[in-house]
Amino acid sequence: MKKALYLTVFITSLLILISNASAAQLSYNEISNASKIITDQASKTGQIPSQITVNNKNITLDDYLYAASTTTINLNTNKKTNISTNNYKPPTNPPNNTATGKLTKTTYLQVAQNIKKYMETNGRSPSYATTTIGKISYPSLIYTYAKIINFYNTNGRLPNSVTVKGVKIANVPEPDTSFQLSYNEISLASQTITDHITQNGKIPPQITISNKNVTLDDYLYAAAATAVNLNASKKTNIPINNYKPPMDPLTSTEIGTLTKTEYLQVAENIKKYMETNGRSPSYATTTIGKISYPSLIYTYAKIINFYNTNGRLPNYVTVNKVSIASDPDGSTKVVKVLIYSGYDASTNCVNGIKYCLDAIKLNSVTFTYATSTFINSNILASYDVLVMPGGTSGLSYLRNPNISASAIKSFVSNGGGYLGVCAGAYAAAVAVDGYYTSWGLADVRCKAVYYEGELAVSITSAGENILGLSGTQTISHYNGAAMYATGTVTTLATYADNKTGYKGYIAAVADTYGSGRVILCGPHPELSPRIPEMVVQMIAWLAKVT
Repeated sequence: MKKALYLTVFITSLLILISNASAAQLSYNEISNASKIITDQASKTGQIPSQITVNNKNITLDDYLYAASTTTINLNTNKKTNISTNNYKPPTNPPNNTATGKLTKTTYLQVAQNIKKYMETNGRSPSYATTTIGKISYPSLIYTYAKIINFYNTNGRLPNSVTVKGVKIANVPEPDTSFQLSYNEISLASQTITDHITQNGKIPPQITISNKNVTLDDYLYAAAATAVNLNASKKTNIPINNYKPPMDPLTSTEIGTLTKTEYLQVAENIKKYMETNGRSPSYATTTIGKISYPSLIYTYAKIINFYNTNGRLPNYVTVNKVSIASDPDGSTKVVKVLIYSGYDASTNCVNGIKYCLDAIKLNSVTFTYATSTFINSNILASYDVLVMPGGTSGLSYLRNPNISASAIKSFVSNGGGYLGVCAGAYAAAVAVDGYYTSWGLADVRCKAVYYEGELAVSITSAGENILGLSGTQTISHYNGAAMYATGTVTTLATYADNKTGYKGYIAAVADTYGSGRVILCGPHPELSPRIPEMVVQMIAWLAKVT
């Protein structure tokens, strides 16, 4: 009998452990932050995000709905407690339409109880909720309870009523592959390098493959890693990390032959060095002596080309002396640009910035770019300029836990460049009048503007020098800031018409922050009708290369 009792207790304990292992807890603050993210995006775009990231936790809409409905019930008795979620599934057949109108406090509390009970019983979200105004759809339920929690946090009480609105769920964004090179891209880059040497006797300073600008440092890492992988017949994508050039590269190199065993070991050494130091090695020590940085690049390009021709790695490779093509005085500059691409950034705006950087070429300047859904000191350390594009709102950027304000300020103060477009401008000003205080990277305040469409801006004389434009320009605008100076700034462009209600206010402005430079732009030069040269000239000025 005792054995049976012990077994029952053991099994019960095990089931509790298993149940707890599959559950996750959300704190009240995390639920509040998620609610704010949802309402910010819905009020701006009419869509709720497909997933919310708070404190590095990826919260599904279903776990959020359970947490929000339970929190609403708890707030009715002023309880702010952690909520255990259980990886709830999406609804099976959500309707496309929703009832809209007002729910009383009594009704929305009862609906919250119904949602909570349904999800605990069925392990998934309801497709809709039946209420006094009709059937409320799944997305609108999520938005409704997000608004209720926001109201409580602002007013210290639950609202007497809540308005239900129709919203949709935003499409799931494409995965960010900007930090990867495919095997085919690495192969094409290898062929480009060897072809360029055959024709010109030098390595090109940069390779463009599939509209990606690949630096020699990122190529060297990818090529070394690929050589190692090919020894196991693996053709995989290689994550890269915007590696920097070597500190003090050799001007000469040893030449000779490396065996397969040795060039694979050297590849391992290169890979490890770059992962540790964030830059290319100045040389590699081998049995034939020190091999220079350019010769390493050429050597691994030849190895990959051999594999693609013969279906195997070569038994040995000959190291040749080569140099990198550049201006005679070494004036070619590489500007590394990071574009924020998180859930609250507009995909069209991100792609527009990329298009401009690809479309415009400046003498003696090469632009490379990557995107990131996180902004922190470690990521920013590899770049010259940060672009915060148009998005949900400036407030969303300020409240986004994946964006470190202190890291951005430190980056710019230490000499980095910051380009803020639309939401990125609102976030970096001193404040938005009547709404919120911003990061304060530029001495301007913003007027919130509600106008979407094309409008005219007048380029100032200072703008002519920095932007390379003059006169009046037609530009795209989506509720971007109208700014006015609170300190000494450089006005680049002003609103030339009154479509925003702020004719004569600043449309684009330049300023300094510590040792760095800042440009804030209310309109969208990266969107149709594009002004790509404006985008590129702004980034070049921020990087101090013009």
